[in-house]
Amino acid sequence: MADQSREHWHLDKRVPLALILLVLTHTGFGVWWAATKDAENRYLTGRIDRLESSVSKNDELVRTIEQRLAKIEAYSAAQADATRELLKAFRSGWPGER
Repeated sequence: MADQSREHWHLDKRVPLALILLVLTHTGFGVWWAATKDAENRYLTGRIDRLESSVSKNDELVRTIEQRLAKIEAYSAAQADATRELLKAFRSGWPGER
């Protein structure tokens, strides 16, 4: 028993070379696939970060546009009121003309 625990691991000569090459090839492709997925993940993570930044900027622009639009609507309402007053004055005749 003591002799067996001292023995180092070894590959039996009955293992076909094709099997060894197959395992090495699969291992190589596994490493290649994992590296490809890692690179794709990094690219997509960067893209998500840029899109989130862009969305934040767009949200700020939308708020600014909403504020400006509210001012335009208020100005338009004031202009409509002034126009109605002018039409009313025009239709009733200018003061002092009657």
